[in-house]
Amino acid sequence: MSQVDNTDGSALQKVKDDDGPVDTRVMDEDASVQEQGSSAPAFYTPSMMLNTMNETMANVGGSVELKRKLDDGTLVPSTEGDKKAADLSAKMRQSAEEVFGMSFGEKVAWALERRKAGNDLFASGEFQEAMDVYMTALVAVSKEEAEEKESDVKVALPALLNLAQCALNLGNASKVVAFCDHALSLKSGAGAKSAKVRYRRGKGKLMVGDYKAARADLEAALELCQEDGDERRAVERELKKLKGNVKEAKRSKDRVKQAMIGLVKG
Repeated sequence: MSQVDNTDGSALQKVKDDDGPVDTRVMDEDASVQEQGSSAPAFYTPSMMLNTMNETMANVGGSVELKRKLDDGTLVPSTEGDKKAADLSAKMRQSAEEVFGMSFGEKVAWALERRKAGNDLFASGEFQEAMDVYMTALVAVSKEEAEEKESDVKVALPALLNLAQCALNLGNASKVVAFCDHALSLKSGAGAKSAKVRYRRGKGKLMVGDYKAARADLEAALELCQEDGDERRAVERELKKLKGNVKEAKRSKDRVKQAMIGLVKG
């Protein structure tokens, strides 16, 4: 299952995971057809600027590269990670400038459009690009006490859940956990009441073999499921997978133990 959250907590698109085709409307929502069609945000990033400069200079045999300054002042070629970080920083800054001066309602509507654009990228399998767009939606989060709860529910929590889902699809367990931790720390308590947050963090923990923590999260998600439906069945599948992994880990440990005993006797 690999789906992202839409506006009303429903999903129209079935996807396929290790267990076959499933339709989990609440736990793993995909980019809803209803939310697709939003135009991609128009960003201008350092990578784009660099490409433009190199295209221009190609005619004269020149080129430009992005460099990073070390603590001692030495300049070294930037890594792909450095470039991605610089691009994301530019996107966040440009997004913050875009929402500056907007009313709360306008920010919520703007964040929804960003989420729609991210959903389009997610549906196309462009998970890293979708993550960047979901990240920019977070600049619309309000810290005003009167607006905080609604902001968390309509802006912060959906974006963080979608970021966690992208990280799951990319196999980045540490980011899955980080995004879910952020959601759980929301002052309004919106994240703490969400079965999806605990479910996705549980999946992240399961990815790295932290079975004890994964079980705690998945059992908490099960308690938060309000009815016997897709949501509960998705959690139960992960708990079943966890049980199988624990058994296999025990068998592997026993095999290693027996091999060591054989070496000692030999």
